[in-house]
Amino acid sequence: MNSTYRKYTREEAERIEKTIMDTIKAVKNEEYFHNWWEDKKLSGITEMRVWNYAEVQVAYALLELCKK
Repeated sequence: MNSTYRKYTREEAERIEKTIMDTIKAVKNEEYFHNWWEDKKLSGITEMRVWNYAEVQVAYALLELCKK
């Protein structure tokens, strides 16, 4: 959905991911990022979330800021 067209160091990528997660938690007033546990394991998938368009827009906007 979005690309910043440059490579990031691991530290930069982790900082961006933490910013996105912390922002979404703050908007939702939640202590934890709300993934859910699934009894049936899906190959290659480690985290699942309920689709929330507003959260996608927050993440997208934060990624846009990283392009600058």
